[in-house]
Amino acid sequence: MIDGYARVGDPPHAPFSADGSGLAVPARLDGDPPPASVAALATHTGEAARRGATHRFAALLPPHRWDASARAGRRTAVARAGPPPSTTALLHAHPPA
Repeated sequence: MIDGYARVGDPPHAPFSADGSGLAVPARLDGDPPPASVAALATHTGEAARRGATHRFAALLPPHRWDASARAGRRTAVARAGPPPSTTALLHAHPPA
């Protein structure tokens, strides 16, 4: 952050810039949400999860073991509350600094 602005670098495989310098405009990030909003969302999500069906851990595993390369990352369902299921990507798109 420089004077309240963030520098946005180039994402892998889809750069914003030709020279690797990143996005050519300043970006101002939103502030954190109010703690009360975060608490209310967590409470609502927890209550909804408790109302839902419970699953044994083995039921959450894929039908067969992953045997392909994970080089491009993996996607998996993290919530099945309604169509379509929520998914998350397990990627190495942003290497550690």
